[in-house]
Amino acid sequence: MVSIDRKHPCALCEACTLRLRPYVPDLPITDAELIFIGDAPGEEDVIKGKPFAGQSGKLLAQAISKAGGTPAKVSRHNAVACRPPDNRAPTSEEIACCAPRLKDELLRQDAAVKIIALGKTPSELLLKWSDEDTDMKMTERMGRWWAWDNRKWMSTWHPAYVLRMPSEAPQLLTHIKRAIDTTSADAVTEEPQVVHANTFEELVAICNRVQDDTWVAFDIETDQVNWYDRPDYIKDSIIAFGFAWKITFGVAVNPDLMYDDERVVPFLNGFMARVKLAAHNGKFDCIFLRTGMNLRVRPDFDFDTMLAHYALDETPGKQGLKGIAFEEFGIPNYEERIISQYLRSRNDYYSKIPYDKLTLYMIWDVTVTLRLRELFEQRLRATKLALNPNASLYEWPFINLLMPAQAPLAQVEIRGLHVNKPYLEGWRDRLI
Repeated sequence: MVSIDRKHPCALCEACTLRLRPYVPDLPITDAELIFIGDAPGEEDVIKGKPFAGQSGKLLAQAISKAGGTPAKVSRHNAVACRPPDNRAPTSEEIACCAPRLKDELLRQDAAVKIIALGKTPSELLLKWSDEDTDMKMTERMGRWWAWDNRKWMSTWHPAYVLRMPSEAPQLLTHIKRAIDTTSADAVTEEPQVVHANTFEELVAICNRVQDDTWVAFDIETDQVNWYDRPDYIKDSIIAFGFAWKITFGVAVNPDLMYDDERVVPFLNGFMARVKLAAHNGKFDCIFLRTGMNLRVRPDFDFDTMLAHYALDETPGKQGLKGIAFEEFGIPNYEERIISQYLRSRNDYYSKIPYDKLTLYMIWDVTVTLRLRELFEQRLRATKLALNPNASLYEWPFINLLMPAQAPLAQVEIRGLHVNKPYLEGWRDRLI
């Protein structure tokens, strides 16, 4: 083997196939806001002698700025410090030779500074250091917090990949925002407990534990049909009803109890009137609860996490609860894990799902909604309006526009919208 000096005291250069390739040292920053780790230097990095000097570095700097950070105050590192030939990915042997160097550089940084692994190579290296044995795909483990040596880290797309796939840019930005955001939550991994209320007495005992004005999240599961589609089917609308006021457990109310015991609906209305209610896309739930088989449950709810998310991020198609749960808390898609195996399609009947699985899925929904309510309220209140610094997104548009619009829009869905046909025809004649 050719004798060669180590380019870094901790690197195993003498055993590395990249030992004669151009070396680009890391760029650590004192008092860094964040630490970024890429895979290996690029061509511009070699020319300028520093990591992330090319187009991917420029995109990363733009994302950091847009997320509210300062590009000049982030540390930049690579899993491998020498440039592989032909712009290929580093091999596992090359990564192993350079890993002691990277670990030494990271351990010199403040343990409180969060780390973002850009792409597969640094992500899998940090997973190994974290003693995490996971078969999650890259897309599943991105955006959730992991721990290594009392340090928090997450993985996301490498900016070079985003340059090739611009559609992934919003996710890169979201993950960087989460790392910068002090309200960002830790990953949620513990399964919530399901408490079943199968009798009226059990329901009363459970609800009496909840103090007035406590935040309570609620949700229903339906059999994918509207109550008016199959009026001859008794109990066809709501097949599960649940709520939670703690993030560790939720209550599943037996749907037969709601339909068969005439005491239950008045009691639930009284309970819901004395607490503060949160839901995700609550208008959907309210329409079923008010109209389904004439239940007349009236949950006048106070906070919709779907609308709160929309006020914070208007990107189309991003308001689904499972996607938000993963983005905010690193929760893998529990719908796929718990109930998808029982359904042929998303429009299949949920009554095919075993009740214990269905209620676990529902309690995940309500406990996630409960977490999101607190998190989103903080963010809405913290985001001031450009035209009125004394107001925030919480006031406008969330509380004063989006939330009040729920009730009349629900009535339109229930009752329909009257159209004065003769009046419109008269205008048609005038226009002609």
